[in-house]
Amino acid sequence: MKTINNTQQEHTVIAQIQNLMKELQKCAPHPDKPDHNGPLFLNQDANHALPAEYDSALGSMVMESMLGTAFGSAASQMAGSWFNSMDKAAECASTFMQDRAPKSIKIGSKRVIANDFNSIGARGPEYLAQMEAFMADLPARLHLEKWLAHETRRLYALRKNAPMPLPMSA
Repeated sequence: MKTINNTQQEHTVIAQIQNLMKELQKCAPHPDKPDHNGPLFLNQDANHALPAEYDSALGSMVMESMLGTAFGSAASQMAGSWFNSMDKAAECASTFMQDRAPKSIKIGSKRVIANDFNSIGARGPEYLAQMEAFMADLPARLHLEKWLAHETRRLYALRKNAPMPLPMSA
């Protein structure tokens, strides 16, 4: 049951969300995702996920008790064998590197497998400039996404007649 007040408040919150999205698009994108101008961190925030109609504490406890016992023993056996095979693979790679290494590297010394793998400096000056712009806009982006998450919770509360979220601190 929607009231006139709820409808007006919904329109206000939707307008606020649209303004926040416009401000968010002014921030520099991440260099790895140059086409993405939307929120980067909201989808990864577990607190931002809105509850579904079937979510409840009792349902979660029942599912956890039923599935937890079924998958617990299988997961521990699989993880044990997986870790054992990964240990053997790492030992094999280490032995191979030591056998093929120049004589200046002694056995037991550390050696980096991929020296420039995922390093910012190896990607070029344009990537470095994009990363600096992204890092300069990061505080503003985080603040806008925090407000966006709060306004999304407010909109959910208005539509479902749920309790409003606590006021957000600046």
